[in-house]
Amino acid sequence: MKKLKLLKNFQIFKIKVMLKKYDEIRNSFEQEMIDNGYRIFNQQYKNALRLFEKKFTDDNGIKYYIHVYHYNHREQIGNNRIPEGDSYQANSQMTKNDMTFDLDVHGPSFIGGHIPTVTLEQMEQHYEDYFQKMEMDYYEEY
Repeated sequence: MKKLKLLKNFQIFKIKVMLKKYDEIRNSFEQEMIDNGYRIFNQQYKNALRLFEKKFTDDNGIKYYIHVYHYNHREQIGNNRIPEGDSYQANSQMTKNDMTFDLDVHGPSFIGGHIPTVTLEQMEQHYEDYFQKMEMDYYEEY
């Protein structure tokens, strides 16, 4: 009976999360992403609430995309014992010689009043440095 109640509570919270406006800006990091060309998608990739995406290009073509996944575990799980706040995980896939590399950056986190230590500029620079130093292939050449 307890499992049934927990399942019902989880389903209620899941519905509430899904009904929430996906394009609502929750903090300064999200606003910074929007101001710097990221688009919001209301799709739950990797069990995230939503996805922010930006395409990086130069004169030769599309170099890579950065995907930033938005999580709020308290909201998603519906457990009030989890500290309130949003967290983010960035990901990009790059290729070289037909091998695909997944590159993840964890942070920033706004949980429990935590001050972010990873900035958007640092995340983007991490991917650009990797692309340049490892001489990765273009996602699409013009």
